[in-house]
Amino acid sequence: MLHKQSSAFTLIEMLIALAIFSVVSLAAGTLLYQAIEAQRVASEYGDRMIDLERGIARLSRDLLQYVPREVRDELGDFTNSLIISPNEIEFTRRGWANPADHARSDLQRVRYFVEGEALQRQYWEILDRAPDTQARTMSLAKNVASVTFEPITESQVLRGDTHVSVAEELEPALGVRIIMQVSGIGEFARVIDLPQEAPVGEGAGDQSPGDDDANEEELAAPSGEVQPGAISI
Repeated sequence: MLHKQSSAFTLIEMLIALAIFSVVSLAAGTLLYQAIEAQRVASEYGDRMIDLERGIARLSRDLLQYVPREVRDELGDFTNSLIISPNEIEFTRRGWANPADHARSDLQRVRYFVEGEALQRQYWEILDRAPDTQARTMSLAKNVASVTFEPITESQVLRGDTHVSVAEELEPALGVRIIMQVSGIGEFARVIDLPQEAPVGEGAGDQSPGDDDANEEELAAPSGEVQPGAISI
């Protein structure tokens, strides 16, 4: 009687098959991990960009509403309408919404700076401050390591460079260059043109349509007064 030959895999064939399966599984797992990690990084980058754009949009909107109105500080001395230093900017802007019809101006004094790796917006409820006037601060964008503000003058535009001489620091600013170092993104720069208006006298504040500042009092926390050491433009 003839016996049929067995068609089972040999031990060597089984080991080779397992080795191939292990290599393919490892490669597939690596590709899957890289895809998940790439999606996570892209999502995190997108969230940071949205957060940054939101903060920049608020700063840009304020600068586009700049008005040359000097204010009095806590000691009663006049402070220039626009103060630009390397790491902060303070200025007067119009368009402060007043839906509750409070007895106040639609002009507002604001200050931007970086603290705790976040872009901060500070404002005062009155323009000409008293010694006990409290400032309110709200955080706009996270992961901001540093910010630099540079004035753009007519002399710079004519020369076509960004250097500002000592004499040109006294020139009126035509715009502001904003440079931010953002964690996970790198350097982020933007130039904002300033409106060129005639100076506004003390006590002025015509009512005009405002922006979305109506609820900022609820979002901002009181903070101490800050004396800016800055270059006046």
